[in-house]
Amino acid sequence: MAVFRIEVRPSPGNSDPRGDATFRQAEAAGIPTLPSSVDTTAVYLVEGEFDNATAEKIATELLCDPVTESHLIGSSPPHAESMIEIHPLPGVMDPAAQAVELAINRMLDNTGVRVQTGCRYDFHDIDETGAELIAKRCLANTVVHGIHLEPYHPSEF
Repeated sequence: MAVFRIEVRPSPGNSDPRGDATFRQAEAAGIPTLPSSVDTTAVYLVEGEFDNATAEKIATELLCDPVTESHLIGSSPPHAESMIEIHPLPGVMDPAAQAVELAINRMLDNTGVRVQTGCRYDFHDIDETGAELIAKRCLANTVVHGIHLEPYHPSEF
């Protein structure tokens, strides 16, 4: 089985409410060095017996709003000086992934699909140390979340 990585982000020119909220949360937490802005990307790791065309169908018909968002199958390069990804650790409940998994299984009439979700944060004008501090203090609970300093794409679940 293959694991496809699907990224969904606001299209250029559209607002990024999750990124704005992340900035405000870091500011409220008293983080000493703040980024100038934060771009976010929803990450879906989808494991199943299907091809790139099916992954594209999942992205366009289920995961991405074509009016306000764009998608990519795979990993996009960093968009800023530092990047953090946060994913639930293995064995941790992931309700969003369960909902997407159910929808994909119904869409494809297939019960063999598994999904994991995550969120990518691209931090502008801040180094990796500052981004990691924001992740640990504002975005992740390290008991249930893994913090990754590069795009996370396991070969299997």
